Amino acid sequence: MRHRPHVDGLRALAVVPVVAFHLGSPLAPGGYVGVDVFFVISGYLITAILLEDLDRGRWSPLDFYKRRILRILPALSAVLLAVFVLSGLLFLPSERAAAGVSIAAAAGFLANLHFWSGTGYFSAPAETQPLLHVWSLAVEEQFYIVFPPLLFLMATHARRHLARLLAGLCALSFAACVVLTWLHPPTAFYLPPARAWELGAGALLAVMQRGGSGAGLLPRRPPSLRPSLRPGAPSGAGGAGPAALALLGLALVAAPMALLDRDSAFPGWVAAAPALGATLLIGWGAAGPAGRLLSWGPLVALGQVSYGLYLWHWPLIVFWKAHAGPQLSGREALALGLASLALGALSTRLVERPFRTPRARRQPAGRVAALGGLTLAALAGLGGLAAQNLVPLRAFPEEVMRIAATIDYRERPEYDAQFRSGRCLIGKAEASFAAFDADDCARPVPGAYNVLLIGDSHAAQFWGPLVEAFPEANVMQATSAGCRVLLGLPRATRCAGLRAWLFERFLPETKVDRVLIGGRWMAEEMAYVPETLERLQSLAGSVAVIGPTVEYLGPFPSLLARSRLRGEPFDDRAHRVPGRDAVDAQMKAAAEAAGATYIDVLEVECGAGACRLFAPDGEPMQFDYGHLTFSGARAVVEARREAFIPAAALAAPDGSGPARP
Repeated sequence: MRHRPHVDGLRALAVVPVVAFHLGSPLAPGGYVGVDVFFVISGYLITAILLEDLDRGRWSPLDFYKRRILRILPALSAVLLAVFVLSGLLFLPSERAAAGVSIAAAAGFLANLHFWSGTGYFSAPAETQPLLHVWSLAVEEQFYIVFPPLLFLMATHARRHLARLLAGLCALSFAACVVLTWLHPPTAFYLPPARAWELGAGALLAVMQRGGSGAGLLPRRPPSLRPSLRPGAPSGAGGAGPAALALLGLALVAAPMALLDRDSAFPGWVAAAPALGATLLIGWGAAGPAGRLLSWGPLVALGQVSYGLYLWHWPLIVFWKAHAGPQLSGREALALGLASLALGALSTRLVERPFRTPRARRQPAGRVAALGGLTLAALAGLGGLAAQNLVPLRAFPEEVMRIAATIDYRERPEYDAQFRSGRCLIGKAEASFAAFDADDCARPVPGAYNVLLIGDSHAAQFWGPLVEAFPEANVMQATSAGCRVLLGLPRATRCAGLRAWLFERFLPETKVDRVLIGGRWMAEEMAYVPETLERLQSLAGSVAVIGPTVEYLGPFPSLLARSRLRGEPFDDRAHRVPGRDAVDAQMKAAAEAAGATYIDVLEVECGAGACRLFAPDGEPMQFDYGHLTFSGARAVVEARREAFIPAAALAAPDGSGPARP
C-alpha cells in the first residue's frame, strides 16, 4: 500500500489534541475526539490492506494477525513493562494493585471491558490509572478479530453489495451509539458495538476507493460521484471540489475539539462530526490548502510517531502527578508534552521500527504468533503479581500504609453500611429509578419520628451515622448518585424518576416529620434551590439543608499519604477545590431565606483555619475527593446533632415530633 503523507498529517492532528487535553490545555477542551479520528484512520488502513490482499488472492488470517502483532505489540509491551516498574516504585499499595489489574487487562486487549466494568460514581479517578488510554487499542483489536473474516465473507459472497452491507452495519452501530449515550454513556464510550461505526466509516471509504480503482467491488463510476470527487482523486482533478471537501473535513474535526469539553455527552450523535471529518480528510485531504497543511513535513513526521506518543504520554502524566501532585503548572505541562514526544520518537525508532524490517516481516506467522502470545502471557502474569502486591518494589511507613488503606474504602463493609449503594443510593450503572427499593429504603413507621434523607451521594453518606446517632428515629433514604433533587433541574432519567417519586407520590401521601436534603451543590444550580425548599416546607414537618463538604483536587487519602511520605505537612489550601466556600455561603443564605435549618458541614471540617484530616478515631475524614468516611460523617453528625434532628422533636409526647402543618 502506497504511503499517503496526508494521512500521517491527520494522525498528528488527532494525537496532539488528545495529549493537550490530558495536559489540561484550554486550547483543546474537546481534544479527546482525536481518538475518534484514529478509529476512522485504522478502519481505513486495515480495510485497504485487506482488500488489496483479497484482490490478489493471497489473504491469510495468520499473515494478517502477524502484521498486527508486529505493528502493535512491541511498543505496547514496553509501555506495560514500564508501568509495572513505575507503579511499583511510585504508587501506593492499592493503586499498585489496580495498575496490575490494568496491565493484565491491557495484555489481553480487554482494557476497554475492564474500565467499563469499573465505571460508576465512585470510580477511581483517571489520574491514578496509567493505562486508561489503552481502552481504544482494545476496541480496535476486538474489531479486528471480527471484521476481517466478515469482510472476507461479504467480499466473497456478496461482492456487489459490499458497500451497502458495510453502510448498513455502520448505521446500526451508530444508532446503538446514540441510544447508549443517552441510556448509559460508559457503554457507548467503551464497547465496540457503539464504536464500530467509526472504524466502519474508514472501511467504507476504503471500499469506495477500491471500487474506483477498478477492483470490481463497486461500479467504476457511481453516478452520484463525478470523477474529480471520487475519494482519493488526484489533487488537481476537478478544480475546487476536492479542496472544499477537505476543508469541510478539517472544520468537522477541529470544531468539536474546540467546542466540546469533558462534561459534554459523548460519543452520541456528536461523534459523527469528527468521524465524517476524518473520512473526508482521508479521502480528499491530499487536495488544496488542507492537503498542503496535512502534507507539511513536520506534521507528517509527528504523525509517524503518533502511536508511540499516544502510548507513552498518559503514563508519563499519571506518574508525574503521583510524584509531584495532581495540579500541573504550565511549565510542567509543557515539559511533559515535550517529554512525551521524545519518548514517542525514541519508541518509534528503537522499539517499533526493528519489527518492521523486511527480515521481521519474513518471519513465519506461527512463530510470530507464538512469541507474541508468550509475551502477552508474561505481561499478564506480571500484572497478576502486581494486582496481589506480590512484587513490592518499595516499602512504605506504617502511617502511610494506614492512611493509604482508606483508598480502598469502597471495599469495606462500613461503606455499604454507610451508603447502602445500589439499593437506596442508585448509582450511575442504573439507567432508571426503577432499581430503587422503596420498601427497604423509605418505609415510614407509624408513631415514630420519620426522617427522610434525600439527594445524591453527598446526602447518602450520612445515612449510616444518622441511624447510629438517632436509634429512636426512623431514618429513611431516597438518594441517587449525581442527582441533586432540585425542581426544574435537567438531569439523567434516574434523577427525573427520583424527583417525580418524591414530589408527586411519596411526600404528598406520607407523613414525614423532617426532610434532610443534601447534595454536591453547584453554583450554577442555585436558581433551583428556593422553589425546591418552599415545596419541601409545604410537604414535610420541617426541612434541613446539608451543606457541601470540602473537596480536594484528587483522592484525599492519596494526597495525605504522599505528603506524609515526603515528610511534608499537609497543606489543605493547596489541595482544595476553589469556590466551595462561596457555594456554602449561597446555600446557607437560601436555606435561611426559606426558613430551613442549615447544617454547615464545611464549618465542622475546616472552621478552625485548617481542615480536619482525621476523625476522632484516627480514620481519615474522607475517602476520595469529597465523600466522608463513616468516621468522618459520624464526626459531623455529632458536631451538628441538634441541626440534623432536634432533641425536642424526638422528645415530643406523641413520639412523632411536631405536627405537620
